[in-house]
Order: sequence, then structure tokens, then C-alpha cells
Amino acid sequence: MVENKKKVLVIRLSSLGDVVLSTVVLGNIREKYADAYIAVLVKEEFMDIFKANPYLDEIIVFSKKDSLTDKIKQIRRQKFNLVIDLHHNLRSHIITFFSGANKKIRYKKDIFARRYLVYRKKLKHPIKHTVERYLEAISRVNIKIKYKNPQIFLTEEDIKQAKIRIKSVRSNLPQVLIGVNLGAKHKTKKMFSSKYTELIQKLLEKNYTPVLLGGKEDLEFTKKIISGFGPYTLHEIFNLVGKTDLRGLIALIKMCKVLITPDTGAMHIAAALEIPVVALFGPTTLDFGFGPWEKNKIIIQKDLPCRPCSLHAKDKCPKKTFDCLNLISTEEIINAVDKLLKNG
Repeated sequence: MVENKKKVLVIRLSSLGDVVLSTVVLGNIREKYADAYIAVLVKEEFMDIFKANPYLDEIIVFSKKDSLTDKIKQIRRQKFNLVIDLHHNLRSHIITFFSGANKKIRYKKDIFARRYLVYRKKLKHPIKHTVERYLEAISRVNIKIKYKNPQIFLTEEDIKQAKIRIKSVRSNLPQVLIGVNLGAKHKTKKMFSSKYTELIQKLLEKNYTPVLLGGKEDLEFTKKIISGFGPYTLHEIFNLVGKTDLRGLIALIKMCKVLITPDTGAMHIAAALEIPVVALFGPTTLDFGFGPWEKNKIIIQKDLPCRPCSLHAKDKCPKKTFDCLNLISTEEIINAVDKLLKNG
């Protein structure tokens, strides 16, 4: 019976990249507690990250209509023995405190070191990667670390649907799909539309097939990017922006040979799927401990005295120059793609 099993709850409510990275703990928890009932608590918009995960018994969804009180009552009814808080904010503190679990642990966020880096432009001390800090948290309850990489699991149906989406653009499946992620929550994480246009043109010249990815909020930006292409060229571009949900996006990224992306959740999805990544870092920095956890990666960033300008980027460049991404050339990006394809 479930009631006689050890019950473990992992809390990571948001955001997309953090949720992806939190998957690293699940296999290790299952390895320690083979018969345990393991659940995660996550916001509804990110639950697709955990679907088909073999280490999980339940995804507890925190939807916009849920009250904090009702969610706490639901969790208390399930009588968890161990709660692992990988979010570390006020709401997760409250949920953890009132969970009824006799054992509670929380990861060390190191937020002050990151803020120090933003305001002083230098490190107070080296900041460990978020994955390392998540693993350190579970090791404090004697969970040995066997799995060191975040993981996202796809079903055959997920891949089938991704192929159908691609074939809806063109019937024959290209050999070299290069994902170009146009989505980012903050505008300063994106290059100018004209530079994306130039990048896509150069990908086509190399006989690569660009797959444009993003959400519905990126549709207008995408229109600017592709407006200068004629009908024949547009036929060579797989524009799938705004045409998938999160699960569909994950499957499409899995189909790509390389993903070109800003510092966003899609970058972490690609890394978790072991897809090579060309990551463009502008207003943020690798020193925050939030880079792609992937061996096959190339980071492109410029050493500027104004970087990093914020923890999560802003909608406007404080210096109004946008040099952090403007100074990245499309040639650098293409060379990085070539190198990853050659190594892969």
C-alpha cells in the first residue's frame, strides 16, 4: 500500500530552466528509495518537463486557480516523509513548513553572491552551478549521487508528432535540422531581428535547414525576421514558432542536430536531451552558475565591463548600446555550429 511506503516530495514551481535542472535529483532519489512514492510540485505551465519520467509516481500541479491554503491541505493529506525544497522562496518555504513532513531540506540559493556580481561586476566567491547545488541538497540526507545530469523523457508518440509537424512544412525530412530559438522572456536576451535574418540566410547557404522555435508571444518578432525572404527561401525555412505546446517544443528540439539559443529555458531543455548547444549570453553570464549542463556546447559572449547588468536580464539595455549581443557576429555562431556538427 502507498501509505506504508516512504513518500518524497520535490518542490520546484518555476521557471522553465530551473524546472529542467531540478530533474537531476529524481533518479538519485529513486536509486536511494526504490519503493518510495515520489512526487513533484510544479506550476501547471511547466508540468510537461516531468511527463513520462520513470522515476516519478505523481506530478502535483499548482495551477493559477489553486489557493496556497488548498494546495497545502492537499500535500498534508498525502503525508510525505521527506520534502525537498529546490525553489527556496517564500511560497515554497510556507508549503514546506506546513507540509507535515518530519524531514525537510532546502537547497542553497547563493542569491547574495549573484547580486554582488551584478552590482560590483566581480565575484565575491565562485558560484556553483545550480545542478551542483541541487545535488548537494539531496546529499545532505545521505542520498548518493549516481545521476549527475538533468533528464527529460520523451515517448514514441512525442517523436511521432514532432515528425508530423516538420512534415507539415515539407514532406521530406531534412538531414541537418538546426534549431533557432527565438523565444526569451526578456527582450535584451534576443539579438536584433536583422541579425537573426542574417543568421538564417547563412544557415541556408551552408545547406542547413533552420527550424524556428518559440511561443505565440514570439510571432510578431518572427514576422520581422522572415519578412525579407522570398517565397522560395521561406519554403526552405521550417517556421514552427507558436505552433506547439511545451511538450511539442521539447520533441522538436530533440529532432535538431544543434540548437542556437539565448540563455533561456530552451537551452536547458536541449542540454537535458543531450542536443549540442550554441548558447548566446548577453546581459547574463555563466558566472551565475546557470549555463547549459552539457558537454557538447559552445558559449558565445563578450567581455564587457557592463556585464552582467541584471540577474535575469531586462527589457531595455541600461546603456542603450546593446553591445553584449550586437558584438556577437553571425560568423561566430555559424562557426560554432560547424564545430559542434563536426565533433558530433
